[in-house]
Amino acid sequence: MASRFIVFFLFIIISNTVISQVRIGVIIGPQATSANYKIKEEKQPTEYKMGGQAGITAKIPVEFQLYFAPSVYYSLKGYKVKLNHPSFPPGEDAISNNVSVHAIEIAPLFHFDLSKKSGASIYTIWTCY
Repeated sequence: MASRFIVFFLFIIISNTVISQVRIGVIIGPQATSANYKIKEEKQPTEYKMGGQAGITAKIPVEFQLYFAPSVYYSLKGYKVKLNHPSFPPGEDAISNNVSVHAIEIAPLFHFDLSKKSGASIYTIWTCY
């Protein structure tokens, strides 16, 4: 796993020095996540949990308006659930479960620019998991 990180960062560094058109950016922002939690096919009430994400990205030109946009970022996700029925895990006597997931994610994305203007720009990325 560590070798993948090294290869990714070497790719970014080499791309940045070889092609001057590579742009490096920052990813930062809040997010709210939840879950679909069932025990014996009966849905349990869940709540959203606030989290966040932060990382770096690059924008490397491939074709006219197509870019390769790899990114590495830290993400905090989770959910809260109130259990109506006993379950294992978390335990037979548990009445609620509060789960937090810390993750480092690598995303090799492609970015299609709808604008024909060049230069620095701020853009948003919407993702569904």
